[in-house]
Amino acid sequence: MIFLPILPRPDFALSSVLEITPAWLAARGLRAVFADLDNTLAGYGDAEPCAAIADWIASLADAGISLAVISNGRPARVRRFCGGMGGVKYVFRAGKPRPGALTDLAGTLGLDAAQILMVGDQIRTDISSGARAGMRTALVYPYTPKFFYRLRRRIECALAGLAINN
Repeated sequence: MIFLPILPRPDFALSSVLEITPAWLAARGLRAVFADLDNTLAGYGDAEPCAAIADWIASLADAGISLAVISNGRPARVRRFCGGMGGVKYVFRAGKPRPGALTDLAGTLGLDAAQILMVGDQIRTDISSGARAGMRTALVYPYTPKFFYRLRRRIECALAGLAINN
């Protein structure tokens, strides 16, 4: 019997977005990062980026790397979080796992999908949308490692044929 994964495999599995440095991106020919918001850049409901994430965002901007926040979240939530991030593009109610919001934004930025890394904590939404858009994908450990998120992660990894501890 051959097991075929139901969900796509991410190209990379990382502990945090903080592992994604300008040098790491350049080594892979990537010029932009599209990142999920909740449980990727911040905990659910966090009003603004923590200091480490703010520094990471600044390091990408200093290196000329485009960053966009792609969220299925509500407009008020996404606007509140992204409001102080100076020039970071964002999409709310993105409709992930459908790739439309990602491909539309890539076109607006004048980038080919192969130059963009989609990063998120969920395979079913974040990784699937990036893969469907033709982007490289990175799965990160959930920002808030509560029981429900750990359980969902185990199920998604099994459906993608991955063995990832959490």
